[in-house]
Amino acid sequence: MKKRITILGMAAILLMPKFSIAGEGIFKPFKIIASLGYLIPKNIEYKYPLDFQLEPKFAISDNFWLGLRLESAIMVQRSIFEDDYKALGVFSIVPFFDYSLVASEKFRPFIGIGYGTYTSHLFFDGPDMTSTSTSITKTGFCPRIGFEYKTFNISFEHNFVKGGVEYSAIKVGLTIGGGLKRARD
Repeated sequence: MKKRITILGMAAILLMPKFSIAGEGIFKPFKIIASLGYLIPKNIEYKYPLDFQLEPKFAISDNFWLGLRLESAIMVQRSIFEDDYKALGVFSIVPFFDYSLVASEKFRPFIGIGYGTYTSHLFFDGPDMTSTSTSITKTGFCPRIGFEYKTFNISFEHNFVKGGVEYSAIKVGLTIGGGLKRARD
């Protein structure tokens, strides 16, 4: 146990020069990412799986970002005869921690992890026009990997929701803010 604490302490000391509050960085400390995504549900056959996400982020440093992902995912399943369907909506609120490698001022690969709530709402409409719906809220976590190029953003993430709907997502988005700071004279 002492050995682990020592190793973590040494790592923290080595990373401290790079870890500063956003005032000294080359990037602006606040940005919002808006993205659209294609979902790949696990063990559920849904068609038309789409995703929309807004995520405000704040820079702790040029490498470390804290964000709050607000995501709506929609999946629809139709029967063979197309007289009934199921629609599943998942709304998630997930705080995220991202590490961004500043490869250049334009290209920044990143990895991140988040943990938050996922609310699933299932709506079923049968052939006799009767409809039912159920809603459930679970917690889950989500690792992700991706890159930013200028204001363009691509990411891949997988949402692990215990007892809920598990899915992967491929997302493409735009970044508003968070660009380079202007040089001071």
